[in-house]
Amino acid sequence: MSRDWAAWHRDYADPGSDLSQRLVVVTDAVRAVIDGSPAGPIRVLSLCCGEARDLTAAATGHARAGDLTGCAVELSGGLAAIAATNLADAGTGIEVRCADAGRSVHWLDVTPVDLLILAGIFGNITDDDISRVVRSVPALVRPGGHVVWTRHRRGDDITPRVRQWFADAGCTEIAFHSPGAGKYGVGAHRFDGPGATTPVPEVVFRFTDP
Repeated sequence: MSRDWAAWHRDYADPGSDLSQRLVVVTDAVRAVIDGSPAGPIRVLSLCCGEARDLTAAATGHARAGDLTGCAVELSGGLAAIAATNLADAGTGIEVRCADAGRSVHWLDVTPVDLLILAGIFGNITDDDISRVVRSVPALVRPGGHVVWTRHRRGDDITPRVRQWFADAGCTEIAFHSPGAGKYGVGAHRFDGPGATTPVPEVVFRFTDP
């Protein structure tokens, strides 16, 4: 983990930054899932959650914050501690696990989930790993559940391929938001396929050295 991820999070303080603007879009997508969920617990898995700002913003003041269960996974101990405080203060029942989110052993027990959040991951792993994550969706998300993901559109913009990979995995695209080429993209999908019969790989993805 060579990048200073705590410093990276400081861009959230700038409302004009891409990171802050992306957060608003992700938060809205997460809140839409919460709003549309049937009564009862809403199981969530957020990988590489950072400070869990998206989940926290969506849950804070929401009547169903207490229905949110599951876990958020973050490797940085400092960020994980902040995420745990944020999610507890928002009134959720989401557990924060300080662990490598790329290894399924750390979170497989909470699957299948109603909401899978993959924010800030796809820009830091290989295309092959992105494809592997998407192919794992049928094992990670219950039928009718949702996935929210992000990927920058700089250089070789692979977001069209990512969107197709989700379609190939049995997902229906609910929304794709981006300010344009070179900026960020946020996708929201509903998993409409059957559950998977193949096991989830032990290593689903590895962060590349940024």
